[in-house]
Amino acid sequence: MLVTRFPGAVLLTAAAVLCSGLARHPRLLLALWLSVLALVPFWLTVESASLHLPPATIATILLVPALLHYSRGVRPGVSDVVLCLGCAGAVLMTLFGAPQYAAAALITQGGTSYAVGRILTARVGTSATFKAIAVITVIVSAWSLAELATGIHVFQNLQGAADLSFWNQIQVRGSLARSEAAWGHAIALGAFISMGIPMIFASGLKWTPALVIIAVGGTLATLSRGPILGAVIALSFCFIFVRFESRSRRLAIAAALTVTTGLLISPLLKLFAGVSSELDTTSAYRAELLTHAIDDLKLFGRADHVWTSAEGRLLYRGFGSIDNAYLLMALDLGLVVTSVFAAGLGVALWRTIRFRGSAADLALASQIPVLFTVAMITQYQAALFFVAGAAVSARRATGSTPPASDVSVTPTLIPGGINLPPTRAEARRRVSA
Repeated sequence: MLVTRFPGAVLLTAAAVLCSGLARHPRLLLALWLSVLALVPFWLTVESASLHLPPATIATILLVPALLHYSRGVRPGVSDVVLCLGCAGAVLMTLFGAPQYAAAALITQGGTSYAVGRILTARVGTSATFKAIAVITVIVSAWSLAELATGIHVFQNLQGAADLSFWNQIQVRGSLARSEAAWGHAIALGAFISMGIPMIFASGLKWTPALVIIAVGGTLATLSRGPILGAVIALSFCFIFVRFESRSRRLAIAAALTVTTGLLISPLLKLFAGVSSELDTTSAYRAELLTHAIDDLKLFGRADHVWTSAEGRLLYRGFGSIDNAYLLMALDLGLVVTSVFAAGLGVALWRTIRFRGSAADLALASQIPVLFTVAMITQYQAALFFVAGAAVSARRATGSTPPASDVSVTPTLIPGGINLPPTRAEARRRVSA
């Protein structure tokens, strides 16, 4: 009877017990959290105190005991303090008219995911984290390709929270249904996949050329220009800044991508030419959003001519959708808070172009233009902040000398390139030393 009346409570209790039992296996917890993030629809939320808690946030709550235990070995740095100040600033902006839901989402989805990335990466090691992200990226990419090939969308029309279930509708571009997997929107899915491409390069997985092609194909299957641009930038960063152990592997990937691009570019150009009026409309829509922004934005709090409808949707000068993450955050929270988080992306780009970035830095830098085309919708916000946390842990790992026991997951700094796992010979030499 109890199970029938309170199935959600029973499931959460069982999940909490499972996570407690896995506390000694941080890599499994990392894989579990990433699986929930990438494979469970965002709109299957739990409502608590008028807040919608998406699956990734619920998974984070279940991991709190393990995260508290693991955090004992994590020393806070400047980036951690800046993030906390940014979240605190978002809460403070509610006194200047900022909506409470914007600050709440930033903390419950962004801040908590950053903590997971920061703490678990410090615990399991940079290499293990990058490999886990690479694996989940390939899985989601294959799913994306399967959707485009078969037209089957598993979560289409799946009902969840009443005011969020609109994410279950599949978007169409031209005559093709765009791949969305469990992400509720093609751009969010494509952005995540493009962010995972540097992780595949740095993961050390077998068949890297094939896995990269699957990821690129998964991005193309979303038919989204922003993520495709992000994938191109991520690939460019990888070829410029990643140094493989074998030159032949780099040439193999370059050759395979050239052939794949040659086969796909013609049908893609025909598709985008066929829907040019639709693309022109969306481009004009985004451009018009910015026409009044300079005059309306404020340093602190909500901008002028912004209000929330009875359905809870943000409206700006009659626009019902703000397809720009920077602008949306500035409209809600003000320029000061927005600049704090934008600066984090700037740091990732700076480290990348100075040949000091990890794969996570490359991933974040590739998203800078993508965020001009989409807000941090569905799981995308959690994924972005998770990678940011992993990037911070990777930076601190390269700046310190780890104990010999961590040699299996400690990255090796390659001069002129990003951090890659040590070779077996290097690992043996370190242990013997």
